[in-house]
Amino acid sequence: MRDAKGKSATRRLPGAATLREERGAVVIIVAAMIAALVGVLALVVDVGMLYQQRRQLQTAVDSAALAAAMEVAEGRGETAAQTVGASYVAQNKGTTAPVSTTVSFPSGTQVRVAATVDRDLWFARVFGRTSQGIGAQATANFGVATTVRDLMPIIVPEQSIADHVGSDNPATFEFGEDRPVEPFTKTATLDGSTITYRITLINTYGRTVDVAIRDPLASNLTYVEGSADHGGAYTPGDRTVRWTLGGIPDGDSRTVTFRATTSNGQTANTAYADVSGEKKEISASASEETAQRGYFWLCDFDGGSNDVPTYDNWIRYGYPEEVAIGMVVNGSGMKTALRDAVEWRTANDPKVLLPLFDYTEGSGHAGAYHVVGFAEFVITGSNFHGSNKSLTGYFTTGTVAVGSSDYGEEPPPDHGVRTIWLSE
Repeated sequence: MRDAKGKSATRRLPGAATLREERGAVVIIVAAMIAALVGVLALVVDVGMLYQQRRQLQTAVDSAALAAAMEVAEGRGETAAQTVGASYVAQNKGTTAPVSTTVSFPSGTQVRVAATVDRDLWFARVFGRTSQGIGAQATANFGVATTVRDLMPIIVPEQSIADHVGSDNPATFEFGEDRPVEPFTKTATLDGSTITYRITLINTYGRTVDVAIRDPLASNLTYVEGSADHGGAYTPGDRTVRWTLGGIPDGDSRTVTFRATTSNGQTANTAYADVSGEKKEISASASEETAQRGYFWLCDFDGGSNDVPTYDNWIRYGYPEEVAIGMVVNGSGMKTALRDAVEWRTANDPKVLLPLFDYTEGSGHAGAYHVVGFAEFVITGSNFHGSNKSLTGYFTTGTVAVGSSDYGEEPPPDHGVRTIWLSE
């Protein structure tokens, strides 16, 4: 090449030293990029594995907490719960062997399972990190079932349970043909010349009510001084025992008692109640040991399923919808056509969940039954011959059912059926 004056010009090329410097800089940059990529790869792969391990461990402790809570809810105790909870974590196939597992009991109705594992790292080893600890915990609650699924459509008097729990205490229960219970009842028990009167009122008004109860004594009766409980007072002037019961919540009940002596063996006497302006009266004598009959009843959960095929399906497989404490269901006499369904259930799955009632509402010979709880019943036999149909069996306790437990400050009566759930 020549310049403007015609002289030749030469292009100056980089020297060997310059090339070596540039190549060195490139090597450093590439090395830095490779290190960064390895770091990102370590982060993505190892963090992904840690996240997956954390999810698997959480699933393991969730299952362990529910299984341990079931042990306590079914009456096998805390030691059994600790063994089962630890076993569930150790045997879970999705996790490595746990470094530690703790089963604790934060309250009388809670079980908490906590576990930790060490997870090996891969790409992070480049930076000297070989493993990472992971922890998870879960708390399961258990409580009285207030809502239950899969009930058999037979409703049972609450009073039937107490004397017939366990296989050593079976009984035969007839299906009823009359209304067994009223919300205001009075019974009398005679011991020599002393009578114990028991008066019960159940709030069926759908709201909190105040109740005044009075019981004027017949001329042949003499009040036993100081025998009226729950604040009852006797007035000699009009020979009357009185109670003032304030703030009874909807669905709740109050029972009061007092004693009197009889001069001629007669025990008949009448009690009166004033419930928010509505007058009630009920009499009792010693022959009336209870106002509640021991009948079982076929019941219609959804207010319209009176056909045999529907009842047949419910008896065999349970009512598929939820039934809650406080619901009212219609009673019905047992049908002969349902014998095959009852016998099938007895042979294939004799442990059944039954709703319980404490009183009836409405009119009609069968009545509408107020659900107060649930119980498990083991069917050991049945009799559908003739007009008096019956079931034979016994009740159990410590049953965990599919449902929920939801109530206010005071839990409902515990008839042995509970439910479990994860709270955290």
